[in-house]
Amino acid sequence: MITIQKSSKLYWISVLLVIGLMLTAGGDLRAEEIAETDKPVKKLEDIMVTDKRPEGEVKATGVEKIIDQEDLEIKQVTSTSDILKYVPSIDVTSREPGASGRVTIRGLGRGARSVTLSDGIVMTDFTSSGNNVNWSQIAPEEIDNVEVVYGPFSALYSGNTMGGAVAITTKDPEKREMSVTAGYGFQNYSMYNYSETLPYSKINVTYGDRIGRFHIFGLLNRFDVDVQPYTYSTKTESSTSSGTGEPATGWDVDTDPLTGEKRYIFGDQGERERLKYMGKLRFGFDLNEFTTISAEYRHWTEDEEMYHSDTYLRDSQGNPIWSGNVEVDGQTYNPSYSGPRESEAAGDVYQLAFKREPEEGLKTRVTAAYVDNYKDQTLRSSGTMPEALDGGEGKVSDASTGWYNIDWQSSITMFEQHEIAGGFHYDQYFTDSESWKLSEWKDEDSKTEFSSGSDGKTKCYALFLQDEWTFSDKYSLYVGGRHEWWEGYDASLSGVDDSGNIITRDIEERDENHFSPKLAFTYRPNPKWSLRLSLAQAYRFPTTAELFYGSIDSSTGYTTKTNPDLKTEKTFAKDISITRTIDGGSVRLSLFENDVDDYIYRQTNIDTQVNYYQNIEKVRIRGVEFDISKRFTRYFKSSFNVTFLEPKIRENSGYPDSEGKIVPSVAQWIGNLTLEFTPMEKLSVLLGGRYRSTAYSELDNSDEREDGYGGYNGSLILDAKVAYQFNRNWRLSLAVDNITDEEVFWYHPYNQRMYSFELKWSY
Repeated sequence: MITIQKSSKLYWISVLLVIGLMLTAGGDLRAEEIAETDKPVKKLEDIMVTDKRPEGEVKATGVEKIIDQEDLEIKQVTSTSDILKYVPSIDVTSREPGASGRVTIRGLGRGARSVTLSDGIVMTDFTSSGNNVNWSQIAPEEIDNVEVVYGPFSALYSGNTMGGAVAITTKDPEKREMSVTAGYGFQNYSMYNYSETLPYSKINVTYGDRIGRFHIFGLLNRFDVDVQPYTYSTKTESSTSSGTGEPATGWDVDTDPLTGEKRYIFGDQGERERLKYMGKLRFGFDLNEFTTISAEYRHWTEDEEMYHSDTYLRDSQGNPIWSGNVEVDGQTYNPSYSGPRESEAAGDVYQLAFKREPEEGLKTRVTAAYVDNYKDQTLRSSGTMPEALDGGEGKVSDASTGWYNIDWQSSITMFEQHEIAGGFHYDQYFTDSESWKLSEWKDEDSKTEFSSGSDGKTKCYALFLQDEWTFSDKYSLYVGGRHEWWEGYDASLSGVDDSGNIITRDIEERDENHFSPKLAFTYRPNPKWSLRLSLAQAYRFPTTAELFYGSIDSSTGYTTKTNPDLKTEKTFAKDISITRTIDGGSVRLSLFENDVDDYIYRQTNIDTQVNYYQNIEKVRIRGVEFDISKRFTRYFKSSFNVTFLEPKIRENSGYPDSEGKIVPSVAQWIGNLTLEFTPMEKLSVLLGGRYRSTAYSELDNSDEREDGYGGYNGSLILDAKVAYQFNRNWRLSLAVDNITDEEVFWYHPYNQRMYSFELKWSY
């Protein structure tokens, strides 16, 4: 496990939480004093009245899924991302407990095509190639509900919702409340010749209170996890080297997922030790019964160490072989291994919000946020193990990224038939990174030579307006539009020429503007049935990662591996959904299609032989989605959903062999099943199953799709969770993820059977 120096910002957040605990203790003492008086005291039950409607909700323009507090309590295990585990057509890339990960909806997520928000503020990091969500910034205890919106059918959202949006709404405390959650878990991970017990531990402290019109919420979270190896040292049987090598033993063998050829596994990168801290403070004030202003501050850190790279190879004396040619099965190979490295990241989030929601009249919400990921540093060795553990030459990469968001949204009901909403949006994303060679890889100040650098910004303004016109109980029409003005600017790439001189090339500025119309028609023949047709056009602008990350050719001075001329993606989205309300639940069938022009994807162009982000002229993603949920009795509830996707490349001049093929890394079948039992009020049992079919790795679908490292293998994962409420304050949860201990690879490996224990005290 890692030990790091605590941040001063986290220290002050901790101090304020402790003050809150002292205030809580004071409240208990006052209660005891009252109890000691001679006057009879009649205690009234606490009554809380809340509005379960998602904040800023406008009637659905497409398919939506609401996750309430009951779902959160039953399904959350190790992190907030668990709330999406069994939601239709959603895949969350989460390879280990507490991990940040990408959200993919209906096959669209990789490449900034789905977005996750918290109280209207973007959580998805569009400055990174992974477009990950840092789930540790939101605690399950503070969530009121989660709304999953499918497709780009609402004018309220940008074109980044081609797949959909996950909108999290938090709650303000109605009275003094606090919780302490402690969790521990482990997996006995075994893959190839690696076998270790990998634990995790977490502690989560929350405090909230309301004093008159003033309310406060605080959170402090610590998550410590040992992560399984992500990468392995491999060579296919035909990847031989010239010359002779030292006879070796100890390797493992599998089948290469791409070629189907015999493959040797020589070692792994070892486990990674990761430690995350997150602190949050939110202050709010009620101006009146329907108007609130609030301010929020978050600070987070993440540290990671990787010192346990391993070779499986042994010489005739049983000593590890770390370098040079080796002889395996009569052939010569030259394996390479991951060296040690250290990473440190930190960031701040500042957020302001104004919310006015009267029962009648104009409703308004304004949010503004600044996300400052001011540190993302990795130190890595260039040497050979095990000597590299003691020092030597290496490299350092430094990056700072972030974004600004401003959203204003107002809505009003007019003439009892029109629900009109409109507003303004602004965002700016920025990135600045560089890398250097080091004389001593553990010392960031030992820089010797500049290697590369990149920086750039994008910004977007948008105006949107929509109207849902309800003709009668049977008919409603939705019309909306969003106009966006986008710009990429202040960008450059830096490198070194053959003489060792630093050269910088500016990237030309560019700007675009587009209008995205939206239309939906709903027919309800009776209260139990509804039929909705949704149509939308949307534009997805390139991200800073897609535009500006690249390098400069040292001999020519020209920029390579970057594409500042990337075209904006354009999609025409369609959805037809039939919904039937049944006793204790609902049934839904949806047919959907996204015709995407200029789909952005990282590929090797056959003419230029450059591998980076390029446009695929035409991609079409069609699908069928079935979702049913039902509460059979007071004690038993079940849900089932299944999705079939057909994501086809229709035109790709950069790689014609891919035309007519399936888009890589997209599973064509996704399904989920849950069984929820509550045999008594204090006891809940969840059984869940998740299925995902095998996906292709190559654009031309030429890969053999074998299981193993580097492949996208299908899987059926079974989970179970049991929770028991001891009394009003204590709750114990026991969970097992991946009960059957499946070996799951989505290029990199996922965790195997994971046991989790959680004890929660709440007041």
